[in-house]
Amino acid sequence: MDTLYLTDLDGTLLDGRGRLSPFSARALRRLYDAGVAVSVATGRAMEGLHVLEGAPFRAPLVLLGGARVREAESGKILWERTLTQAQVRAALAVFRGAGLCPLLYTQDAADAQRVYFERGADENVHAYVAAMRAAGDGRFRRVERLEERLGEKAFYLTARGAEEQLSLLLPQLLKTGAYAYLYHGIRAEGCFLEVTPVSKREGVEELRRLTRAGRIVAFGDNGNDAGLFAAADLRVAVGNATPGIRALADRVIGENTRDAVVRCIAEMEGVRLEEEA
Repeated sequence: MDTLYLTDLDGTLLDGRGRLSPFSARALRRLYDAGVAVSVATGRAMEGLHVLEGAPFRAPLVLLGGARVREAESGKILWERTLTQAQVRAALAVFRGAGLCPLLYTQDAADAQRVYFERGADENVHAYVAAMRAAGDGRFRRVERLEERLGEKAFYLTARGAEEQLSLLLPQLLKTGAYAYLYHGIRAEGCFLEVTPVSKREGVEELRRLTRAGRIVAFGDNGNDAGLFAAADLRVAVGNATPGIRALADRVIGENTRDAVVRCIAEMEGVRLEEEA
C-alpha cells in the first residue's frame, strides 16, 4: 500500500467520552469504500476496541502501546513483546521506593486483560478501581502482591502521582530496559508514569513491514504517541494534544471532539464526507 493513516484512539480519534462519534464512524466507512487505508495504534487491548463498532478496520492493529500487532478481522497475533519478569520486579522496586502503588496490566491464559492492584494500595488507587468497576469495567483484581501474577504476559505497569515526582523516576525506569513515559489522564484525571515493553514506534515499524506501507501519516495527542510520531513520515497532533506532542508534530488540526482526524484524512485524500455532499 502507498499511504497508511494510523491514529491513536483516546483523546485523538475518540470523542471526549471515549467513544467513536457517529460522524467519525460514517466517515471511516466512506474512507474505506474509497480505498483509503486507516488503522489504529493504541494502548488498548483487543477487548477495548468495542468502541470502534460501526467502523470495521481492515489493516492490522497496533495494540497495547506498541507491544502487539494483531489482524483486525481474525484477531490473530502477528507480533508481540512483553515485559520480562526481571523488568517488572525492577520497575516495582522503583515505584515502591517512591511510595507509589502501581497497577499491573496483563493478558491471562485466555488472553483476557487483567488489571491487578495490591490489597495495601493507597486510597487513590482504591477510588480509581471503584470508579472503573462502577462504570462496568470488570478487569480489576486485588492481590496481596503483584509478583503473584508474573506468570501472565505483562504489558503495563502504571502509577499516578505528581508530574514533578514522576519525571524524576523516568531515568531509573529506563535503566530496566523497558520503555517509560508520562501520560496525562484522559479517562482518569492526573499524571501517570507508565512502563511498557516497547514504545509505539516498534509496533508501527512492524506494521509498516507487514503492510509494506510506503508512507505513514500518524495522529496523536499524548505522551505515548511520541513513539508513534517517531515511526511516521508525517506527524499530526490534534488540537487538544499535550504541549510535548504538539512540539513534535508537523501539523496541528482541530480537537478530537470535532472529528478532526477523519476530516483531516478526507481532506488529504480528496474524499467528500457525508455533510459535504
